[in-house]
Amino acid sequence: MSQQQIKRDADKTKEELIEELAALRRKVKRLADLEIENKRAAQALQESQIRFAGILDITSNAIIATDERQRIILFNKGAEEIFGYSSAEAMGQPLDILIPRNVITVHRQHINRFADAEAFARLMDERQGVSGRRKNGEEFPAEASIAKLDTGGERIFTVVLRDITERKRIEQEKEKLIEQLRALNKAAQAIASELSLDQVLQTIVEAARSLLKVKYAALRLHNEQKRFITTGIDQKTYGKIKTLPVGRGLLNPLLHQRQTLIVNDIAGHLQSVGFPEHHPAMRSLLGVPIRSKGKLIGALYLSDKEDGSNFAPADKQLVEMLALHATIAIENAHHHEQTQRLAILEERERFARDLHDGIIQSIYAVGLALDQAKADILPSSQTTREQIDLSLKNLAAVIQDIRNYIFDLRPQATKHRGLKARLDGLIKEVKVNTLLPIESDIAPDINAELSDWQASHVFHICHESLSNAIRHAKPSRIAINLSKDGDAVTLIVADNGTGFDLPPEIHPGHRGLSNIRTRVSQLGGSLNIDTAPQQGTRVTLRFRCDAPEKIRD
Repeated sequence: MSQQQIKRDADKTKEELIEELAALRRKVKRLADLEIENKRAAQALQESQIRFAGILDITSNAIIATDERQRIILFNKGAEEIFGYSSAEAMGQPLDILIPRNVITVHRQHINRFADAEAFARLMDERQGVSGRRKNGEEFPAEASIAKLDTGGERIFTVVLRDITERKRIEQEKEKLIEQLRALNKAAQAIASELSLDQVLQTIVEAARSLLKVKYAALRLHNEQKRFITTGIDQKTYGKIKTLPVGRGLLNPLLHQRQTLIVNDIAGHLQSVGFPEHHPAMRSLLGVPIRSKGKLIGALYLSDKEDGSNFAPADKQLVEMLALHATIAIENAHHHEQTQRLAILEERERFARDLHDGIIQSIYAVGLALDQAKADILPSSQTTREQIDLSLKNLAAVIQDIRNYIFDLRPQATKHRGLKARLDGLIKEVKVNTLLPIESDIAPDINAELSDWQASHVFHICHESLSNAIRHAKPSRIAINLSKDGDAVTLIVADNGTGFDLPPEIHPGHRGLSNIRTRVSQLGGSLNIDTAPQQGTRVTLRFRCDAPEKIRD
């Protein structure tokens, strides 16, 4: 090889080496750039992972990922809070530990169908709802969505789940409230549809019992309407209870301080004084005062829920609303009864006035004409004179009968003048109309001792007894005695008339005696009638002036 050839080859090799070195430098630079990019990507990935982990940790929802075998590979803090497992406890465990046992098979079928479906995400079982199972075994309602992702030939399922226990509770409370308001509206309509006070009171206690689903309910009216109405206690048991609530013990705040009362353990309460003999045992009590124009007119009692649960503040609010409707209904019933009584009294007064001013005067005129005719008849016409005398006697009897009817048509009210004044007026009217001697002994302080409703019953019992004696017994003397010894009140109406055989039971035809016994029952008293043919009659009423009026359900 020549020297020139060797030189050319050397120059060529040098150029190639320079080019190769330049290429190598370029590759090194690219590798350096790639390393920088990789570092940046790794840093970005790390930052992304940190952000993702932060998002997973701050969300209150459970985020759970599983592999194709349904083994847990991700379990965030929300899942820890909801299910009670730590992440370390849950990782690698089958998803079945978080699912109620009775739906595990259904859940697996759902996952298999979703794995084969085209959709990559959807809500889980919207129709039947989703349930979860906590570490302690408690099951809870939930809503969840699921997504699937294929990564490097492996499929991952991710579930986002929310515990909706509180939402369900609120929905149930809302539904319960709506149901109670509907029941309250229905009860209010039922109460408002009645005008008879007795029916109004009975409807109130039955509506209250149905509204709160309790075993027992009762209503007490105070002042002139001291009635006690119950539901849930049978009549036989009710009849055995001798002492009704008077406001001692537990009922003191309700009846005297006018405060709603909730007691869920009657026996354990410090103010409990127990129950009277034959009273059914009761565990819990809800009592609500009934007010009218700022005054306490009664109280509504409810006892023992049918499901055994305690009374809650929501129950208190519901019954207080019912009590407002009850107040309006009671006032309406009072007004209705007063209007009816006034209309009846006005009609009876008009009828009595027509009898007195019209018919009696006409009969007087006939009597005067007969007297004049008798005077014009010759003394020799003895038979005719005797017939006229008989007619005059019959006319006098008719006039007396009409006066008696007028007396019956004018029962005096007791509300404005007091019982003693009205009884004195009644006795005076009887004396004028019948010319009968009547002895009376009425306790001078009786007005202050009796309530209006008690005075009304006593007056009408006395009036009815007098009316029966005058119409049927033909007495020549009547005695009335009204006395008080402590809390015991006694009324005696006695006559020396014909008397009668007292039947063992009062039939509907005996309206006078039936009315008397009804009033005695409402007074919570006793009635004794001593009579026999030709032995006169003695009617004796006894009752306690502190007893409430009794009306059974």
